[in-house]
Amino acid sequence: EINRVVVKKLLSQLCETIETANNGEDVLEKLKKLRPSDSFPIILMDCQMPIIDGYTCTRLIREGKAGAWLKDVPIIAMTADAMTENQKDCKEAGMDDFIEKPIYPDKLKEKISFWSQKITDSALP
Repeated sequence: EINRVVVKKLLSQLCETIETANNGEDVLEKLKKLRPSDSFPIILMDCQMPIIDGYTCTRLIREGKAGAWLKDVPIIAMTADAMTENQKDCKEAGMDDFIEKPIYPDKLKEKISFWSQKITDSALP
């Protein structure tokens, strides 16, 4: 909960809309409610969530379980374990990037800016 509050505060300076989830099941339900006309999300995925962990949740998103249009949504792993093996697990699950906990504001801003630009660039004709 503390991490969620801290990250939400940091993101409020960077993002217009911020949604949080208590677990992977909640992530999927919130994503299913989005429509293609909504702002395209970037997901910060905690790897160690209850009910459905971040790895499984990411795989389900990539399979289209949150909606076919979200299969390629940028997913950034949030993990306290930045070991090479964990990074490999994140990639294998389908995550695009990762950020280590504790979260440093400049690093978070860099990641959000990078993926926001990538979304913008891919939307251009």
